[in-house]
This record gives sequence, structure tokens and C-alpha cells, in this order.
Amino acid sequence: MARCSLEEAFFDTSFFEVLQIPEYNEWRDLGNLTQISGLTDSYQSIIEIRVNNRKKRTILFKDFFNENVLFPLYQTQSFQLDFSDLNENHLTLVEKEIGTVAAYEFESNQFSLEKLLFSISILNVREMSFVILSKIEYDDTELFITKSDALVKERYAIL
Repeated sequence: MARCSLEEAFFDTSFFEVLQIPEYNEWRDLGNLTQISGLTDSYQSIIEIRVNNRKKRTILFKDFFNENVLFPLYQTQSFQLDFSDLNENHLTLVEKEIGTVAAYEFESNQFSLEKLLFSISILNVREMSFVILSKIEYDDTELFITKSDALVKERYAIL
């Protein structure tokens, strides 16, 4: 393996092969204390709701923050996660994907949009900030991902 930066090494699977430690095959195996994933605030970020395989609603990420309406369009809750004061030895890895980040399936006798609760995490890491749709609940039950079909489009570290 050629010389490379620490950031490049973390994202290179051959780096972990050189270590020859079977438990560590990629950076996700390092025992991170915190891993946050979800849909980020971007012009490409959409939520598509289908009932019986028919598209019923398309929600743009920005619709969660529409301040031009008298009542909120969707039921949301926000959480502030502040990691801005991390010490200099802390490494934050960011991986951005494009495609179907998450698909959820569940059964309901009568689907109601009002029973959906979208959890938004506002993450501050050093001088950067990320707004992430991190969880979806329906009728007080957390929905879990049934499939994902995404490609990594960007990777970087915040040192």
C-alpha cells in the first residue's frame, strides 16, 4: 500500500487488510461510540410514500421546515446533538450516499399521514452542521429499514 493520508486509509479496505486483524475489515468495525445515519437536507432528498404500491405523496426535505404555513405540514420532532467541542484527537468520518437510502414497509388497516412522526437530528461537529432525518415512527412504533440501494458519492474526515 502506497503512502496516503489517515483519512484516505480509513476509507480504503486494503488498509485494513494490511493490519491483518480479522475483527477490523472497515472503519465501521472500529467501535465508534456514535454513529448517526439518515437522510440529509439536500435538494435531492425526498421521501416517497406508497400505499399498496401506488405513490400517494412525495415530501421534500425542506417541507419539514416550511415556515410559510400556519400549521406544520408534518409531525416532526427535533434533537440538537452538539459535538462542536470535541478534542483534537477525535476523528469524525462522513459518508454521503445517493440513491434509496432507506425503504420502510409496514402494515396498517387504514394509513394516515398524521400518524407519521419524523425525527430530525441537528448535528454540530466542530464548525460544521448537518440536518438529518434520523428516524420515522408510525402510530408510536419506530419503523426499521427493510432495504437500501445507495452508492457512496462522497467521503471525508473532520479532524
